[in-house]
Amino acid sequence: MVRKVINLVKIIIQKLLTSFKRFPLPLLMAVATVIHLMWLNHLDYGGRLNRDSITRVAMALALGVPVFLCVKMYLERSVHRTKKTIGIIYTVASLFLGINYFLFLRNELDMVNITRYFGLTLAFYIAFTYIPYLDRKANYDLYVIKLITRFFIVFIYSVVLFFGLIAIIFTVDQLFSVGLSGEIYFDIWLMVAGIFAPAFFLGEIPAYGENMNTKDYPKVFKVLVLYIIMPLLSVYTVILYSYFVKILITRQWPQGLITNLVLWYSVISTIIIFLTQPLTEENQWAKVFKQALSKAIIPLLAMMFVALFIRINEYGITESRYFVLVVGLWVTGSMLYFAIRKNQRNILLAISISLVALLSVVGPVSSYSISKYSQNMRLKSILVDNSMLQQDGIIPEKNAPQEVISEVSEIVHYFKEYHSLKDLNYVPDDFDLETMEQVFGFQFNRHQDGRYNYPQYHHYDLGDSSNLYIIKEFDYFIPLEYYSHRNKGLNFDQDNLSIEYKESKNEISISYKGEVIYTKNIEDLAVNIHQTNSNKKPSTAEELSFNDENHKVKVFFGFKRFMLVENKKTAEFGMESFDMYFFVKIKQ
Repeated sequence: MVRKVINLVKIIIQKLLTSFKRFPLPLLMAVATVIHLMWLNHLDYGGRLNRDSITRVAMALALGVPVFLCVKMYLERSVHRTKKTIGIIYTVASLFLGINYFLFLRNELDMVNITRYFGLTLAFYIAFTYIPYLDRKANYDLYVIKLITRFFIVFIYSVVLFFGLIAIIFTVDQLFSVGLSGEIYFDIWLMVAGIFAPAFFLGEIPAYGENMNTKDYPKVFKVLVLYIIMPLLSVYTVILYSYFVKILITRQWPQGLITNLVLWYSVISTIIIFLTQPLTEENQWAKVFKQALSKAIIPLLAMMFVALFIRINEYGITESRYFVLVVGLWVTGSMLYFAIRKNQRNILLAISISLVALLSVVGPVSSYSISKYSQNMRLKSILVDNSMLQQDGIIPEKNAPQEVISEVSEIVHYFKEYHSLKDLNYVPDDFDLETMEQVFGFQFNRHQDGRYNYPQYHHYDLGDSSNLYIIKEFDYFIPLEYYSHRNKGLNFDQDNLSIEYKESKNEISISYKGEVIYTKNIEDLAVNIHQTNSNKKPSTAEELSFNDENHKVKVFFGFKRFMLVENKKTAEFGMESFDMYFFVKIKQ
């Protein structure tokens, strides 16, 4: 038994060494990423270093993993390249990472930069899988299946290793009172997931030119796909067709549900058809499933596009609708390819995914360019229809219909939230929300209907400033802290005095010798402070405090900080959190 364990450890070490020897730069990028994330894990939030800067560097290093994997797989296709050529290729890859960092990642990590980052990452990881098969016509799907199988094996190994290590560390810490920091557990996960897992995974990547055949198809994977996933997809197809028939009968078209249902179903179906391709020659069920599903899914996709275009026609294209449209078109093209083409090269599907991922986040047809153009055209249409546009610019309309105010506010909010108001057409260069009434004739109002009924948070905080409280008149001091996501109420009971905060009522109550002598709604108190200081933020302890008394008790509330959440549509408030000093004086 011991010998088997030793042999297993030797095999794992050998695979890790092989991996580092074959893929030194990708794994170096992974190690550097882990180091930065561990640095971030131990960095004090109040420290002088910028956490965002470290995060951006870590993201750039993480992108270097798939980039240099692609470079390595490309170079393995030819062993006759000179050192100069290899150096140029690596230099170009490094320049790409540097340019991506300085152009995008150094800016604010907003929706645009984050989605662009994930789009590039996806494109390069997919390219890593198909580069070895660009000049080969067969068995790419088997190669991908081997990678997927390898991934799940590495995942299981990593989970076992992680829990084993933290169990050892926890036991040592508890038994010998070492006093280890809690951050060490996340450090271990970073090392396991960011260094061990990639190295172990890459240790068994097939070498370039290695032949594969259907005998290499994993039996466990075969049973899972043929006898579990494919029957489930068949049942789901019947359900969607039944829903389709219901829509045709009732003529009540759903707004957004059908798009999500069909999109995810069609993406999963495409992946399963791709994975079952090697089985179609020897398994009749796999062959029938592929032929039937690739044709049956087309009407469902048509239904999805109808629902999507209804939304686009009404509200224009945004990034989310763009991605849904692009993925839907890709799935449709893939299904038509499966249904029509006899001699298929499934590698074309992977190439198309990486190209779509790349073009959707970079260039003139990216999701950002198309969305900004669509929303500007929508604004132009609204202004023209309401005679608010002329050659010199926008004509302010003080009596604009409420629908126009809502739609224009939505468009302005879109540019402010996801891009820049400078990308908005027909408005002055210095346009902002404060000058909206001057430009359009009405004020900005993005909460006019349910689509933009987002909650608004009001946060008040005295920070670390020192505050003087006169406490000589009081008998008791109780610090109270409440967070809605983790508290179910607060209780204090000592010396005949009982203090309770009831979350359901936002109410604090004081009982003395079993008798309730005082109650106060903390939410009402916070809302009153907020409304009293609506035009400025309180900066002193006095502005965030409240005195009260009755014939039995005197109290003092001193807020250190609190947060209210406001529903702009209903004008209702909710208590999100608070941290306060609470003083009590019992009158004799």
